[in-house]
Amino acid sequence: GGYGASSVKSRSPEAALVIAGMSSWMSVADTIRDANHDLKKTCVDLNHALATRAFLCGATVGQPTVADFDVFFAIIAVLASQQTNEEERRMEGVPNLKRFMRQCGVAVTRMLETVGTVPSHKDLPAVAMDEDVLRDYFGVGDAVAEVA
Repeated sequence: GGYGASSVKSRSPEAALVIAGMSSWMSVADTIRDANHDLKKTCVDLNHALATRAFLCGATVGQPTVADFDVFFAIIAVLASQQTNEEERRMEGVPNLKRFMRQCGVAVTRMLETVGTVPSHKDLPAVAMDEDVLRDYFGVGDAVAEVA
């Protein structure tokens, strides 16, 4: 289950930490969207933060939170824009972040399949990054991304 106000009061101390962490990571997502932001440095920082966990919030959650998705879509939006260079789009040197991106992409696809809607890769901007980062996001061999 998720973490809401009721779980903070009645469930576990981790729930309170997850709620606080979500706010912080969503601030990071806002910063990533800033046109003057240094994406490469943030990717390195995120890579370090993800070295010992699958997702940004909650050590035992086992699935992405809304904050994870916010960071995921912020990165996708910047990578799909004209603001990035080839090296940034490949996300070289950040294997933990690449794993995180792949896991979030798969989670989004599963949610969309559950409601019966899977995004089409047609008319979406190409992102020149390693194919494995978002391959499963759209279920195609091309690395493409939807601009959030």
